Amino acid sequence: MPQTSPSHHPPHPDITITPPTPLTLPLLKRLNTLLLPIPYPQTFYSEILPSPLLTRLTRLAFYNPPQTTTTTSTTSSQPICVGAIRCRLEPHGRLYVMTLCTLSPYRGLGVAGRLLEAVVGRGVREVYAHVWEMNVEGIGWYTRRGFEVEDVVGGYYRRLRPDGARVVRRRVGVGEWIGREGVVVEGEGEDEEVVEDGVGRERGEEEEEEEESGPKRKGGGNAGELVGQ
Repeated sequence: MPQTSPSHHPPHPDITITPPTPLTLPLLKRLNTLLLPIPYPQTFYSEILPSPLLTRLTRLAFYNPPQTTTTTSTTSSQPICVGAIRCRLEPHGRLYVMTLCTLSPYRGLGVAGRLLEAVVGRGVREVYAHVWEMNVEGIGWYTRRGFEVEDVVGGYYRRLRPDGARVVRRRVGVGEWIGREGVVVEGEGEDEEVVEDGVGRERGEEEEEEEESGPKRKGGGNAGELVGQ
C-alpha cells in the first residue's frame, strides 16, 4: 500500500483536546469500558499521572455544548468527554497506540485524528497498533490515514472470537511533528531511559500483570480501537 500523509484536522469549535488530570482520568477508563471489548487492569490508568511521559502520551477529547440563551438567562452545559487516546513510547521512536476510541455520535468531527496528532511529537518515527481483525471500522480508519495493514496475528486476543489482530503501521515524516507538542526522542540513549521508566515493557511482563487482573487479550496491545473520522 503506498504511504500517504494523514490530513491534519482543523480545530472543531466545540471540541477541545486536553491532557489528563486527577479529575478527568476516570473518564478515560469509563470510555474504554464502554467502547472496547476487553478490560484493562487498574495499573493501566494509575500509572499515567505519576509519569510525565505517559501523561504526554494520553489525551482526552471534550465536546463543549454551545450556550443556550433564553429571554431570561444563559445556560452553559458541562463539557462531555467524547474520545481518548493512550499510547506508550518504545525504543527507536516507535509510538504504540494502546487504546483509541470515540463515542459514536461524535464520529465525523475529526476527534480521533486530532487525538492521534496530539501525541505524535518530535522524534517519533513510527506509529503502530494492533486492531482486532473483525474491527472493520477501525482498520479502515487507519488505512485512510496511510497505515499499512499487515497479516493477521492469530491468537492475539484470548477471549475474542476470532482471536486474531492485524498490525497497522505507518512511518512518521519530519514535517508531521515540527513545531508540535509531543514526546521528544533525541537518540538511543533517551530511548533506553524511556524503557527504564516502565513504558516499553516486554510482553511477558504485561501478561503476568494481566493474569492477576483478568484481562481478555493475549499480548500487551489494545483491544482494537473504535475510532471515527
